[in-house]
Amino acid sequence: MKVVIIKEDGIITSESFLGKTIGLEYLQEKVGGYIELASRKIGNKWYDLYIDEEGRLKDLPTTLITQHEDFKGTVVVTQSKGDKTIPLTIDEAIEVISVLNVFNMYFGSVAKDVVITKEFNY
Repeated sequence: MKVVIIKEDGIITSESFLGKTIGLEYLQEKVGGYIELASRKIGNKWYDLYIDEEGRLKDLPTTLITQHEDFKGTVVVTQSKGDKTIPLTIDEAIEVISVLNVFNMYFGSVAKDVVITKEFNY
């Protein structure tokens, strides 16, 4: 299982996650503060994007731009099942990274590069 992380420097990575659910402490550690949830459709599926709730107040760099808003600081991409936050399958992580990479190439988002870990062996 994977979590997709879009870092403040614009690098998109994935991280293995061994648990079945993702807790508040993990998300806060990754974004660097209190979390805010934004659900967005990426490709053909809805995903949960967690960001630092105070990203604008902290004047964090813009990491991801969507139609309606921009996200400041590190973004963690997961999904939900009921009231649980759960990691992505490898295929879902590949889809998210691929869609974000294509979006970045064509629409000039802030993200600069895509890094896929060795576990993604296409």
